[in-house]
Amino acid sequence: MKILPFSAWYPKLEKISSPDTFFGTVKERYTEYHEEGYFKKMPTQAFYIYQIASGTASYTGLLATLPTEEYIKGNIIKHEQTIAQKEEKMIRLVLEKGANMKPILLTYAAVSSIDELLQDWIANHPPLFSTYLEAEQSHHHIWSIEDNSLIKQLQILFEGSVKSTYIADGHHRTATMGTLQTQNGKGTRKGDFSQLLVALFASNQLRISEFNRIIRVLAHISPAEFLEAIQNYCHIELLNNPQKPPGKYSFITIIGKDWWLCKWKENTLKEYDLSAIPLDVQILNEKILSDILQIKEVRTDERIQYISGNKGVEGLQSALNKHPNNIGFYLYPIPIEDFITLANQHQILPPKSTFFEPRMKNGLVVRRLI
Repeated sequence: MKILPFSAWYPKLEKISSPDTFFGTVKERYTEYHEEGYFKKMPTQAFYIYQIASGTASYTGLLATLPTEEYIKGNIIKHEQTIAQKEEKMIRLVLEKGANMKPILLTYAAVSSIDELLQDWIANHPPLFSTYLEAEQSHHHIWSIEDNSLIKQLQILFEGSVKSTYIADGHHRTATMGTLQTQNGKGTRKGDFSQLLVALFASNQLRISEFNRIIRVLAHISPAEFLEAIQNYCHIELLNNPQKPPGKYSFITIIGKDWWLCKWKENTLKEYDLSAIPLDVQILNEKILSDILQIKEVRTDERIQYISGNKGVEGLQSALNKHPNNIGFYLYPIPIEDFITLANQHQILPPKSTFFEPRMKNGLVVRRLI
């Protein structure tokens, strides 16, 4: 994979009294902030190391650009379908702001020599800047790599060792740049859309959580009726305490204060090609949401509320406490190796299958387009 250094703008933290407010509003107010001098430009093209630390977790990746043509040709692999309406909204935003304010999160199979180079640079150089976001309790650190020999070394390693990258977060941003680059080639757009601003985090620097579900359906089916119906597909067991599902092909159903461990029956799994790695979320959508609860379109049905898995047992329980008459589903996250296998098979995952960490912020590193 051919990676390129780029000319970046970054925030003047000395002018920012509240990082939480600034980075929380920069997506909407970027033009205003830029014109008022809240950003400064790096004097040379560079790569950037981006490290995010929150609690006991720490994630380190490389900010660079990739040719947009790599996405157009299918070499940057996606796992979600984009929604045309959302892509059109994103195009308007990019053209209005004239900048990429947030990198596309890409992952790749870890390469130890790349990891070592990044960690060595961090150990021996001060960061370009650091900021702390109190609301998220997260530290964000940026190091610039302007050393031409290291830039070249990283380019050689990526080109020789990283054959594919996978979109973890930013499908609509990627598709938007692909569309704008195609239009630009036809002379219908003004701006440089030839490069994608990306954050390359190796698979060992990434965490996949699940998206859990709360379903508003108990007005139409009683708990007893639901539990009877679900046993056509699952073995169920009442748990003594709230807990996460133990592994693949299991999930938790929450009704009221009762937490039930559910494991797919062998006959249910036999309906799926196990070599294609059927996902719990796929089976849940088809057997439970569609067949039992009559929810046919999970993308648009307003009876579904999604809770990101990073909020844990407590987050799901708290959301359910606000709506005690609903049913909750706690899923097991997709392992990173399964995610990469499915992406290589060009399979499109069901909506809200994955919640990736780290979560990057708008405005930390910006690439101007116009």
